[in-house]
Amino acid sequence: MRIVTSMCCSAVLSCTVLNQNVFSQALVAVEKLRYAGSFDIPESSSWQQPPKERLDYSMGTIGYREDCDALYVVAHAQDPTAVALIAVPERITLDAIPIAQQLEPMVALPAIADKQVSLRGLHWDNPTQTLYYNYTVWYNVSGEDAAGLGAVRNGKAYGLWFASHNNSSAGYVTRDTLSGKLIVGSAVAQGIATSSLGPSAFRLDLNEDKLPEPNERIATQTMLFYPGRESDTRRKAVLSTGDPWWNGMEVSGGACVDGTLIVAVDEGERSYYGTPDEFRSEFRFPPRSGGKGYHNDPHRAMLWFYSLEELHRKEVGTLTLVDVAPYAYLRIDALPARGWLGGLAYDSKLRRLFVSQSRANAAMTPRIHVYKILD
Repeated sequence: MRIVTSMCCSAVLSCTVLNQNVFSQALVAVEKLRYAGSFDIPESSSWQQPPKERLDYSMGTIGYREDCDALYVVAHAQDPTAVALIAVPERITLDAIPIAQQLEPMVALPAIADKQVSLRGLHWDNPTQTLYYNYTVWYNVSGEDAAGLGAVRNGKAYGLWFASHNNSSAGYVTRDTLSGKLIVGSAVAQGIATSSLGPSAFRLDLNEDKLPEPNERIATQTMLFYPGRESDTRRKAVLSTGDPWWNGMEVSGGACVDGTLIVAVDEGERSYYGTPDEFRSEFRFPPRSGGKGYHNDPHRAMLWFYSLEELHRKEVGTLTLVDVAPYAYLRIDALPARGWLGGLAYDSKLRRLFVSQSRANAAMTPRIHVYKILD
């Protein structure tokens, strides 16, 4: 394993800044992001491999491991209960898309028993050599809670634990740069009372020195939550597309950088329930999803930037839920208009932001887009 000490990041800004305010806390300035290039995930050797040994059709959930300059990447969407460790290529440029190498066999993770799950959160903690992961229950329209948060440390699995409610907290995992505690947030806004219709964030009161027993409930502090059936035209007016907030957008990743919580959001402009053919008949273009259900097309891959300072103030009661909004929005122009946003991870040493695009190539493996945050 190697540690990369430099990378090529000479490039134009590959994003669109849509709205920005100012806070006193040191925040990530979106104009400081520079697109450095991308790389692909290695292909599976055979479609006959079990899904948990393959990376094609991966949702693209990622987590960065700094001690070997690599990304954990979730396995095939039909059985997302394993992760591969993929080395970040030594040279990332705008001129080519290299194929990364897998460093070691996949790590199998315990799943929620008798549930169809999606693994939507990965976070590596280097000091304790711990991989935290977070499952969401697929299509959990009943609102049933589930223990979906777990950890692997020194080859031993811990959990799974309850943290807030699975519909609103079973997504990204990141480290709060202000409090030092872990934060979890939503993966999918499912349009029911237990979901956050938009990103959520819950700070965990987790004893990381002695991890809890399975099925324990971890105390949480709500930092960000947008309740359903709530109308707020003031907030809609400043959203990046005008009115995506209440339409079941997917939250694909989150990372704390400096004083900022960055959330990767797959925005949709509308909410339509039906078949793809019915959607095409109504709007004269096909949705990207081929199944019956909610369609929110057209989608836009976005990063939303929240002030952690503001979220902490809100937590202690000086702000209300309707007052919390991103201070900036950034459109990820590197992803095509119909690209699937997969996940988000951050390299604090080299100040690189990794954004994954699901099903990006002929092999249907994720593509990782790399942004450099300039000082």
